[in-house]
Amino acid sequence: EIKARGETPVELVVEPSGAEFAQPERSFSVEEVVKENPDPEALIDRDELGFIDVKIVVVPSEVKPGGAVRVHVLMTPNTDTKVKAHWNNEADDTVLWIDPLDAWQVDRRWLSAKRPETIVSTETRRIEFELHLPDDAKAGVAKIPAYALYYVCEDVSGLCLYRRQDLEIKVNVVK
Repeated sequence: EIKARGETPVELVVEPSGAEFAQPERSFSVEEVVKENPDPEALIDRDELGFIDVKIVVVPSEVKPGGAVRVHVLMTPNTDTKVKAHWNNEADDTVLWIDPLDAWQVDRRWLSAKRPETIVSTETRRIEFELHLPDDAKAGVAKIPAYALYYVCEDVSGLCLYRRQDLEIKVNVVK
């Protein structure tokens, strides 16, 4: 249909899912039982070598106070010749912890991406969640802190590590 109108389709960064297809919810349910912060003192070593590339996409790109966005977090092992990383699937799932700003709500603060049955893999892992803004959210770019925890290995027979990557989810709030 887009080409028939003489326009050029835009390549999607992520495939539409969840909130992009759903009708707006009349109520937003927040997880009743909250899992504990898995690294409250930030003691887990950071992924300083960049084993995992993380891309965060917020849909829609702009939102008014009181609105909601769908956040897509895509995590892919860095397979360039210097790092050659892959997932270690013999350990726990990849975890995303979200620490929303005051009065902002997420459906769940602790999310995970299941690992495949294979011992090692290099697939992109996706975690999605919905973020609701308070009615009095200030205009500008709001920065929501989060972090990912994952098991990753260097090269084919390299060292396997448990690492943390601090993330910042940027939400463009407009009036």
